[in-house]
Amino acid sequence: MNKYPHYDPAKRDQFLHEFKDRGMLRWFGFYLSDHSAAIHQQKKLEDTQFAQVHHEQMDFGEIADNVSSALIYNQKVVVEKNITEIKDHEPLESAPVIGFIEGCTELGLVINQQEFIYDEIKYLALI
Repeated sequence: MNKYPHYDPAKRDQFLHEFKDRGMLRWFGFYLSDHSAAIHQQKKLEDTQFAQVHHEQMDFGEIADNVSSALIYNQKVVVEKNITEIKDHEPLESAPVIGFIEGCTELGLVINQQEFIYDEIKYLALI
């Protein structure tokens, strides 16, 4: 006695062979704008917290390796200048900048539309 009289294994195999799963595309509709805004805000907060840490002077070879890796793999970098400002007789270190390397000039790198002279770069790392 057959429980499923219309069952055809050949049709099942044909369906499994021809069915194209869209993968993650079908789940994109479930992201609400509030949820994606919260994800972007969390990422921005993490970047800001990472940028507030001041680092020691890096070797020029390490900086050059990180620059080439950032350009090859199109990754964000955090860059910190070696220059300190004097305000009220107190030295203030410049805030690190996070962004993509947009270009190179004869004197330095362009990151977030700011030019960083090679000799003034204290720290440059991939994010």
